Amino acid sequence: MARKIYDDPININKKMWLDILKDNEITKQNTRDVLRVLFESQKHEERAGKIGEILDRPYEGLNGIIAAFGDNIIKAYPEITCPKYEDGRNAPFHVSLLGEYKNGGFYWKLRPELAEALKEYKAE
Repeated sequence: MARKIYDDPININKKMWLDILKDNEITKQNTRDVLRVLFESQKHEERAGKIGEILDRPYEGLNGIIAAFGDNIIKAYPEITCPKYEDGRNAPFHVSLLGEYKNGGFYWKLRPELAEALKEYKAE
């Protein structure tokens, strides 16, 4: 059974997030789009379906975007400890996002340090 809350700690601070956001090999434009929607959402959280509506794209593809982002981060920064699923597999989705089942759906939420970095981030 899946957990209700995904909030495993990760060893990425705000400065590292800024470096990650500025790196176009790690952070693709479609990832920046998803992060922007989350950043602009109340409490930096939203359901994937709503994010998909805002971006006018199928929400199913958003999971892959965020998982690929996590994989890119782990590949570029091997010292980062990847969160794990219950069965011990890496959970790259949760490198950048927390998650919680509530109100009949699964909500994505920016990690606090990533939200802080996004306040300062300016696309180049």
